[in-house]
Amino acid sequence: MSRVSRQPEDIQDVLQLISERVQATPLGVTVMVGVPWHEKQLKEGRMLPRWDIDQVSPNYPVVIKRGEHVMMCNSKALEKAGRLYS
Repeated sequence: MSRVSRQPEDIQDVLQLISERVQATPLGVTVMVGVPWHEKQLKEGRMLPRWDIDQVSPNYPVVIKRGEHVMMCNSKALEKAGRLYS
């Protein structure tokens, strides 16, 4: 898992960081990102639902770990885990 070293200011900044990781990852590999922020520190004050992450990574499974007990992921990661329902 790679760690993001800088504090993002808003959701667009988080998505940019994820996009950079995705571009550096071979296709088919799950992108796992550790982030040093809490959603309350972002301008929007909210977590990222899968639809936000899907915008920058529709073809790669992405898992974002925030702290020790919260994970966010995109639709591809849920599909790979067998957890995406229609």
